[in-house]
Amino acid sequence: MVSQSVINVDLADVFEHPDRQGFLHSIAWGDRVDVLETTTKHLRIPTTKYEKKSDSSILPVETEAYICPTKTSGKKPEDVVIPRSESQVLKVNFVEVQQGDGAVIKSPTGKIILVGCRHHQLFARYLAAHYRGTSADNPQEIDCILITHGDADRFAGITQIEEKDGLN
Repeated sequence: MVSQSVINVDLADVFEHPDRQGFLHSIAWGDRVDVLETTTKHLRIPTTKYEKKSDSSILPVETEAYICPTKTSGKKPEDVVIPRSESQVLKVNFVEVQQGDGAVIKSPTGKIILVGCRHHQLFARYLAAHYRGTSADNPQEIDCILITHGDADRFAGITQIEEKDGLN
């Protein structure tokens, strides 16, 4: 059974293999993770790794990976995560959108707030990567959009984000 969890340590390294070989990336306190299996040595999780293609583009590949605490950390695999319902992390990510910043805020309960969502390629890329798989048929619910001021690019950004990025 999949356990919907959040990371409950400062940083957790993710590996391709359960013997800590094939480092993929690190995930941080409060990051959401689905735990597929817990053993005495590791957590098995779904993740995305990025493979470089011959044309130098990057291809996201869904895979399974492992979080394997070191013996020196004193942590057992089950100590690395807590249930999502127990998360108390408010995440705020700032995204450069030229002539200012946009922000994506996630509450501990999963509510999503967009702030200053000027439609700019950098903001669109961030949203597309962060909410992979969203589309008009499968939108990501947005609980609040906060417009910081009345410039036309801020209001135009809302409709462009909804139409192009599959956010609702």
